[in-house]
Amino acid sequence: MVSIRGKNATFKVPLILGGIGVAIHLLFLRWIVYRDYQPPVDQSFVNSFLVNATLSFLGGLFYALLLKRPVSQSVRARRISLSALFKGGLWGIVATFAAFQGLYLGAACFLTWKMKVGVPEGSLRTAFLLAIMEIETYGLFVISYFLIPAFVSGILVTAVVARSFFQRASGRAS
Repeated sequence: MVSIRGKNATFKVPLILGGIGVAIHLLFLRWIVYRDYQPPVDQSFVNSFLVNATLSFLGGLFYALLLKRPVSQSVRARRISLSALFKGGLWGIVATFAAFQGLYLGAACFLTWKMKVGVPEGSLRTAFLLAIMEIETYGLFVISYFLIPAFVSGILVTAVVARSFFQRASGRAS
């Protein structure tokens, strides 16, 4: 039985998953910009470095945390089971949802701060609720577009990363 802890694999799996998660979520954001923000619409917010970096970082972080278990189970079992693929797909959805929710929460905090600067005597709670309601109203539509692609990407990432560790293990055994 192959151990996933051999030769820094404990750090390699989350690092690989995190890097793939960064790329996938940056691709998701760029797809949103391409599909929903055509030239007459102001793209300054979605093209902001902070927005791109935040979503990519959160996506990579949640991919590394959530997809590690299905990949590790597959590597330990030395086969990719349907159960591991399904878990990988579901965790892909959860990772994408959590990354977008983190972005929305950060944007709501930023908008709340901007509102408090403009109207200092207003309620902080009311300003935050107004900001988060506006963002979540349209943000849930965006997240609903990514349910199937997030599921498929979670399955593919689980299969490809686990498979790459199979090949490394078989190369060392020879």
